[in-house]
Amino acid sequence: MNKLFEVYSKGLYQSLNSDEVAKIKQDFEAIASSEDIKSLKIFFKDKTISKKEKLQTALSLVNDDSSIEPFFNTLADNNRFDLLPDLFQYFVNYCFIQEDNIPVNVKLNKEPTDEIKETISSFVSNKFNKSMQVNYEIDSNLIGGIIIKHKDNEIDLSLDNKLSGLKELLIN
Repeated sequence: MNKLFEVYSKGLYQSLNSDEVAKIKQDFEAIASSEDIKSLKIFFKDKTISKKEKLQTALSLVNDDSSIEPFFNTLADNNRFDLLPDLFQYFVNYCFIQEDNIPVNVKLNKEPTDEIKETISSFVSNKFNKSMQVNYEIDSNLIGGIIIKHKDNEIDLSLDNKLSGLKELLIN
């Protein structure tokens, strides 16, 4: 399935000029992080809703931006509107890779405060010598602490990791 997302993301990326990429990326990022994304998934997967209605909804999500209409038409022609909600985030990530600006993913057990976000942004800037986008993921299964991921690097400062290390130490 990831290959399919990559093919569509690459096609869209290559069909747009740099200004259009920036605008669409911004629109897609807002959609992907909105609270409505779950209802959009249900809507676009619903086979009882017509292609025309799905196309109109997709266009309204990007304020009827004509630069993306051919892409939405391709999804309609291929009966792949079901991919669209996940494709929003995949395209944003694809753009970051193309721009060599892969965001840092941070996993916490609850929504971070502004102070924590500022501390993390400062840490990321110092660690990578540049300002980078930070994506936050809430994982209620995490006991506490933080996990920071960028590309193939992971900094695991979670309590889960500390307890696992302690367990290994006690067993051996």
